[in-house]
Amino acid sequence: GVGSDANRRLLSRQEWLTLHFATASTPGPDGHGFPADFVDAGRAYYVLDRGPVVLVVLDTVNPAGAASGSIGLAQYQWLEAELIARSGSYFDAASQVVATENADRLIVIASHHPIEAMTDSFPGPGNEQRFRGDEVEALLHRFPNVVLHIAGHTLEQRISSRPDPGGGDRGYWQITTGSPLDAPMQGRLIDIVDNGDGSISVFSTVYDSAAPINPGDAEDPTPDDGTNERLLAGVARQLAANDTQLDLDAVGLAASDRNAEMLLTAP
Repeated sequence: GVGSDANRRLLSRQEWLTLHFATASTPGPDGHGFPADFVDAGRAYYVLDRGPVVLVVLDTVNPAGAASGSIGLAQYQWLEAELIARSGSYFDAASQVVATENADRLIVIASHHPIEAMTDSFPGPGNEQRFRGDEVEALLHRFPNVVLHIAGHTLEQRISSRPDPGGGDRGYWQITTGSPLDAPMQGRLIDIVDNGDGSISVFSTVYDSAAPINPGDAEDPTPDDGTNERLLAGVARQLAANDTQLDLDAVGLAASDRNAEMLLTAP
């Protein structure tokens, strides 16, 4: 069993955000991406602008509890405003085209929960309205600049298309990636490429851990610090492979869920 610890307790969202700034600034960024002025407000959703691509990070955790997700009214309204600010045109709730003077950006959405797992509409503190996955997806489809939604939660390697329900060019892709703590402990590299022919490609490449399967084969990458990090990682990889609850289907055995090229009409 787990021993008692008087310091073990639940953290508020504000405390959790604050801890992200109690780390080294190198390699950065400070706060792991969270804007410092969001901490006092307890806001765990934000935007990272990276040239032609913008990453919109959502906080899909429902403060009312439960494992499934959703977003509150304030965050939903914020998301709509951020999408408008990065779109030269978009569709309003009545599917009418709205032109803006904003520069077009390629928009990537990131959240813990994928669309299918945003099913918790139970109102939290303050009785704030919550928006589930189908409502969030309907909002994203109003913005042709949204090209990708990356998520976790399911701990599965999966790629799925989210086609425009109206049959147009407002579709995007959703990618979920397995846990780095579960076998086979893989990550995913995502590249977005302008093909120069009116289309863009989203490339997905799944990569392995550098840890050896046999921990005894681990060479110490930092021999002067007294810790063989690669050995520890090798032990973790071996334990994960022997997990009695290992779900082989979660690793994405289908090739289309791992290394793939996803095409989209350029917005």
